[in-house]
Amino acid sequence: MGDEMLLTSLITRKERSCSQRGPKSRPITRCHIPFQMAHPRISARLPPDIDPTKAPIAFGERALPKLNEELQDPELLTRQRALMALCDLVHDPEHVYQAAHLGFLDNLKNLLLDEDSTVRQKTTEVLYIMATHSVGRDGFLKYGVIPALAQLLNDPVDICRWNMHYAFKMMAELPAGKIRLLLIFF
Repeated sequence: MGDEMLLTSLITRKERSCSQRGPKSRPITRCHIPFQMAHPRISARLPPDIDPTKAPIAFGERALPKLNEELQDPELLTRQRALMALCDLVHDPEHVYQAAHLGFLDNLKNLLLDEDSTVRQKTTEVLYIMATHSVGRDGFLKYGVIPALAQLLNDPVDICRWNMHYAFKMMAELPAGKIRLLLIFF
């Protein structure tokens, strides 16, 4: 008899919740709501964690070789995006070491003469960040980056000249870097 009373009280609670009226005077019932499938929606907006100004970076060991290929691309936007992504990667000395051995410095020397000011600006930024690491400074000496950077002494873009001077300042911390700088300017 106790079970019957419990069952009766549950049924009356269910009936009370199902008997509430909605805006169109239909009973709102939890038990009668039809199952609806999810609707596929394609948004025109990008997810908030994706930056359209940076190139998508491959994972692991393939990241830098892919960026090296993109630096040589004839399309301006591809080169700019690759440089934006490379600016983030060269803060790590391991990436600087790998970049120096993959031939990035030769490609970056070529980009210093690019006609686009954004490419020159980001190239000098990558080079000065690389110059903050001892591995990068050794690469500058090995691949002859100092004379290529010196060509930007009269660049019309202020930030290019500032990045160049900062890279030279970092190179002056090495005795061999001081000698190379003196040989260029005297």
